[in-house]
Amino acid sequence: MKNKLKLVFYFFYIFGFISIVAQLIDSPLKDLTFKNIFFILLTSGSLFFLSHLLRALRIWIMVIESNKNFNKVLEFHFVSALLVMVTPFKLGEIYRFIQLNRLCNNKFSGISAFFLEKFVDAISIVTSMLIFSFIFELNTASKIIIIFLLGLTGSIALLWVSLDGLLDYIRKLILIYSRSSKSLVILKAVSQAETFKKETNKLISHRFNLIIFISLLAWFVDLLAVYIFLKIKNINTPVSSYLQDYLSGITSHLSQLTRTFSESLILEFNIFAILIFCIFIIVYGALKYFNLNLFKFLGGYKS
Repeated sequence: MKNKLKLVFYFFYIFGFISIVAQLIDSPLKDLTFKNIFFILLTSGSLFFLSHLLRALRIWIMVIESNKNFNKVLEFHFVSALLVMVTPFKLGEIYRFIQLNRLCNNKFSGISAFFLEKFVDAISIVTSMLIFSFIFELNTASKIIIIFLLGLTGSIALLWVSLDGLLDYIRKLILIYSRSSKSLVILKAVSQAETFKKETNKLISHRFNLIIFISLLAWFVDLLAVYIFLKIKNINTPVSSYLQDYLSGITSHLSQLTRTFSESLILEFNIFAILIFCIFIIVYGALKYFNLNLFKFLGGYKS
């Protein structure tokens, strides 16, 4: 009885959420024929789903030592990614951070996986924009994003390479010159930083190249989904400008849902993406309720 009540609440929540989105913002599919809607779902929707399937795979590879099956990671990713998209100021990242820590064996593994995910995403975004720069003329916002991300990723990489020596130097400095109670706090912080680096090294050991490859592939498929969506909408403005704004919007501190885009089609794609998330969560929730493995149901890999 309790599970049935949960299922009823679950479906009411999902359908209620979809209806609220539909009331707040005009449907991105309202001016299309049924044939075009079906084609968008089959192509752009499938590619968007695949891009997030790849992101979930990336997380699973990061936390593989925790012995979590892929279905569990898939559930975590889609629920948290949906919250990130719909919450203002991307407050859903807090939920994602907490849940990622629960997926891992210890808090340092979770912290490492969270920041590693953001780091490889930054590399993937700046790589995509650099590729665009060889094909299209970038707008000012895109150039600023590239400079910022290059500086950020470069600084993080430089700090990471020199972190061991820096922490060792701080420890020696404290042991030689400090006898206050504050020195114990600093030494504890140094020890935690070393543990964080050790756990992160475990995550990237023998798989960093694979993680980067999956990230680049996921972003390529994501952008291809946006491209197909925009082409089906028969836009006259060059698609490159919309793709640039899409990438720039992802790096914004505001939720994509609450940002003001002059190009409403990007906002429409975000709403379309939210609907894809909801459809997946409904299907996944139903399969989970009936105790069916998603990949067994699809006839594929059994996690």
